[in-house]
Amino acid sequence: MLLVGAVLCTLALVLRQQNTVWAEETVWLRRAVLLTLLAPAMATALGCLLRGQCTWTLFDTPFRFVLAAIVFWFAVDRKIDFLRVFQYVVVATLLGMALHQLFFPQPRLWGPHRMSTYFADPLAFGYLSLTLGLVSLASIDALGKDSPVVVGCKLLGAVVGGLLSVYSSSRTGWLAVPILVGLWWLGRSCVGDVRGQRIRIAVVGVAVVVVAGAWMSPMERRVESAIQEVQHYPWTGLAPETSVGIRISLLRIANDMFQAHPVAGVGDTRLMQAHLPAQVQEYATFQTQRIALKSGFHNEIVTNTIRHGLPGLVAYTMLFVVPWVVFRRQLRSPVRAQRANARVGIVCIVCISVSSLSTEVFDMKHMASFWALTLALLCASAMAADDPSTPSAETERMP
Repeated sequence: MLLVGAVLCTLALVLRQQNTVWAEETVWLRRAVLLTLLAPAMATALGCLLRGQCTWTLFDTPFRFVLAAIVFWFAVDRKIDFLRVFQYVVVATLLGMALHQLFFPQPRLWGPHRMSTYFADPLAFGYLSLTLGLVSLASIDALGKDSPVVVGCKLLGAVVGGLLSVYSSSRTGWLAVPILVGLWWLGRSCVGDVRGQRIRIAVVGVAVVVVAGAWMSPMERRVESAIQEVQHYPWTGLAPETSVGIRISLLRIANDMFQAHPVAGVGDTRLMQAHLPAQVQEYATFQTQRIALKSGFHNEIVTNTIRHGLPGLVAYTMLFVVPWVVFRRQLRSPVRAQRANARVGIVCIVCISVSSLSTEVFDMKHMASFWALTLALLCASAMAADDPSTPSAETERMP
């Protein structure tokens, strides 16, 4: 579908009758986003060139960002307001996910207490549910005063998203919650107005429900075990195969591999013929080494740095930094629709940035397509969305 959409967007851009006149202050932002969306493909190609070896499977994810760049250009050209539709899609998706879990039980391949689906493991299921729940909460009154029914549906979506994430027993991404709350509170974007009071009450209400659900679920035990695993991780001898222990060992393996191949990377580790550095045998078990080569290093930037070397480090860092800069800047836009898209964009980029610290967020094909398209459209709408109403004088601020 992303390919079909990109083709249709290309045709629309080619057949347009006149060029759009852009505001000079947003030209550099558009160029930065386009470069960012193209960067993974450029890094992959450069890494292949430096290694003298091309593996076409490495272009799978980068190609999806190239297609998203076309959609981004179209959305900017047509001044699309993505959030106007996305806010309802998110709520419908969360409620659909909850009903699916209730009436069509999914296999518990990662243990009886870890909720997931056929298409997403508990890590992806957990952080995606959390992100969509926070987006549902952030969209309240974003484009104007919502009706009580719409507010109720969005609050329900936020609660459902949080609880689905809790029952996945996945800790991935939850650090994003205090970060977002801190940014929002310090930003004082809603102080002194009725809308701000409604949102504050909503945040507190959702937090109480989700925290209560978390401490009545296996999440409490997962948090306690994570703390203990960090405290007892041995830095000499073989490390244990615990959830956190494996992640620490994966980062150590990545460090040793990067020192051996810093510029060009090693390519697709699943096809890697060379042996791991000798010192890896001293601390990583066979299972941990297999995970590193077959599944990645459970960190988006680290995994792509090992694959593509320094070009991969730069490209995949840009995917997180540039959208943040765009959204942060556009929170001060005089156009309410642009501010609203920027606010939701901040929620998305913080959540996936935090989640990327402990899992790959762009590795699965459907997740790569979803995030490439979502970030492209949110960036475009934050820069160019038209507001049919008179722009509000209120300017939302973040620290």
